Amino acid sequence: MYLLPKAIVKGKKQVTQPSKSKQADTPKNMGEETHNQPSLSKQQLTQLANWKNAISSSTNKEKKIIFADSIANLFKSANQFDSVAFYKAKISEWKPSINSWMQAGNAYLFAARFALNQAKVEKSVQNARGYFDQVLKQKEDFLDAKAQMAQTYLMVPNKQNPMQGVQMLLQVIKKDPNNQLALFILGERSMQVRKYDKAIERFEKLLSINPKNENAQYYLGMAYVETGKKLKALEIFKNIEKVSTDSAKVAGARSYLQQLK
Repeated sequence: MYLLPKAIVKGKKQVTQPSKSKQADTPKNMGEETHNQPSLSKQQLTQLANWKNAISSSTNKEKKIIFADSIANLFKSANQFDSVAFYKAKISEWKPSINSWMQAGNAYLFAARFALNQAKVEKSVQNARGYFDQVLKQKEDFLDAKAQMAQTYLMVPNKQNPMQGVQMLLQVIKKDPNNQLALFILGERSMQVRKYDKAIERFEKLLSINPKNENAQYYLGMAYVETGKKLKALEIFKNIEKVSTDSAKVAGARSYLQQLK
């Protein structure tokens, strides 16, 4: 249940590429292409081969980026998230910028959520940290990068400071009480440790800022269920069932509605 989509990056301020005077060395692609090709259709495999050939035969970085982005989208549609991260990282090599590093870091962080063993989780998280660290070297006050860095420490804690991730998120909230990403991660964390009242506080705050955030709505509904607030939960899940275009959320909402009858 805690693998709901985590994207709250839409609507964020667009970041610009650092000036050459501040540009640091770009992280090298720290992952590897480990997708399971047999899960792709014959047509997809053909398209994949064509795009890979186009990348290897081209000396134009902009063209390479276009083909790599197409490959990343193909793997995303096939739920091959480690390979999505690999190609987002390649793009960041060809066009180093805060934006491309954030995309690579986000992709590795997302891949970590779906990794099948702890070793892969730790490797993906380590890769994500490398890209978020690079962003923060260029723009230390980029709060969304700090929030995502904090999330890596929630997934793979620092043994010397197990609370580092939460502490970092609270620092973000202190600087920007309305930071949607930090509020969401804190709310999700509260759900995971069964602090449902705290989760309600976080998600209600987030929804007061962005009422259309369906992920926050869904989690808030879950928290209401756990705290016995049946009528509030019913209201949320009825709304999700009515307006959401996400089939997984609609199915989940219907399941809760059956449970709450």
